[in-house]
Amino acid sequence: MAAGFIVVTLDQTTGDPDQYWDGTQFQPDIDLADFITTKAEARYVAGSNQAVRTDVDVVYKAAESNITLSNGMV
Repeated sequence: MAAGFIVVTLDQTTGDPDQYWDGTQFQPDIDLADFITTKAEARYVAGSNQAVRTDVDVVYKAAESNITLSNGMV
């Protein structure tokens, strides 16, 4: 498992993540989240988005990623 980060917006009522940065925009599907490998980059992405999205809290969260190789058949 690779350790890294994802950037999320927080639900204003619960404080739980409700949207995930996909590298271009926020999406409601965690499977589309952009996996960021360094804390410095995650902080930059979160900060840049927070400057634009002042209506919600934008933060980065620690995450892990698994890569599964297929047998080559597509």
